[in-house]
This record gives sequence, C-alpha cells and structure tokens, in this order.
Amino acid sequence: MRLVKYLLLPILLVGIYSCSQKENSTINTAKDTIVVNGRESTVFDPGKELVFTHSIQLETTSECLIKSIDKLFSTNEYIIIFDQGSNHIFQFDKTGRFIRQIGKKGQGPEEYLFFNDVIYDSRTNCIYAFERYRKQMYIYNMNGELLNAINSRYSFNSFIKTTHGYWIYSCFEDNNPHNHLLMLVDDSLSVVKKKYFPQ
Repeated sequence: MRLVKYLLLPILLVGIYSCSQKENSTINTAKDTIVVNGRESTVFDPGKELVFTHSIQLETTSECLIKSIDKLFSTNEYIIIFDQGSNHIFQFDKTGRFIRQIGKKGQGPEEYLFFNDVIYDSRTNCIYAFERYRKQMYIYNMNGELLNAINSRYSFNSFIKTTHGYWIYSCFEDNNPHNHLLMLVDDSLSVVKKKYFPQ
C-alpha cells in the first residue's frame, strides 16, 4: 500500500504541473484585451430626450414605393432611406420630394442583386452599400453615381465605415478560418487589422 502511494504521488504532481502549464499558455497568447465598465454605461430614453417639432411627408410615386424603413440617414440636403424589403436606396430632399433611387438592380455591370447593408458616411459624403453574394462594396456619391465597386475578400452581413477602414460584423468562413464575428479590415477590404470573437 505504501509503495502505491509513493508511485501515485509523482504521477499526480506531473499531471497538475502539465495542466497548469496548459492553462498559462492559453492566457499568455491573448493579443487584445477589451475592458467593459458596466458602471459607465448609460441608457438613452428617446422619449425623454427628443422633441418632435415637425414631420416630413415623403413623396410616393411608382418609383419609390417604400415597404420598410430599415435605415434612415439625414444630411444637410437629403434624406436617404434603405428599404431592405424592396432592397432599394431612396433619396429625398428635405421637403420629402423624391429625388432618385441610388444604384440599379440587375445582373449587368455596375448593377447589384441584393444589398445586405447600407450606410452613409458624412466624412466622405458617400453612400456605401455591401452585397454579400458578390462580395462587393458599392460606393455612390450624392448624385447617385457609382464611384467605385470594391471586391471584398470577406463575406459579412453588416458594417460601418471609419477612418481606420471597415468594421465588419457577422462574418462568414471564407478567408476567415477561425470564423471571427467582428473584424477591422482596411479600405481595400482585403487585409485584416484586428479580429474578435472566434467561433
């Protein structure tokens, strides 16, 4: 019995040491730390903060039948609406008069099939629209002209444009082997700068 105790003790010590080394090596490989302080978060109640002084009735024509307002952007001159139901981007002036539809649906050159997400960037005064099926970012000016169509290396559902590139969310596996859900990629949509939440 005493011999068994002496044999088990070194085995247990080796097992404990190897487990602690494995745990330490996992901890030491972390590259980024995100600190969230719950005490500094605030809740915004629009009912208490916002005062509606007037409303704008948007013009309805056969060219701009809105099914749903999924995103709304307001500039000094325009109101831009992304309607995911009809999958169109509509532009109105500040009186609600319909100006144009941004982008053209179809399968030809400079046309899109389905926009997954759309944003307006006030710094560039451009509209950015991403089509996941073709992995393309379309960039339009306020005259509705297509300035650029960038081929993306990554597939994703939503994004935001920043001075550092694009934050892309709900990413898919192609060229993303660890299936990170959130990534910061450069302006060419080909180089990952940061990545978070592997699956």
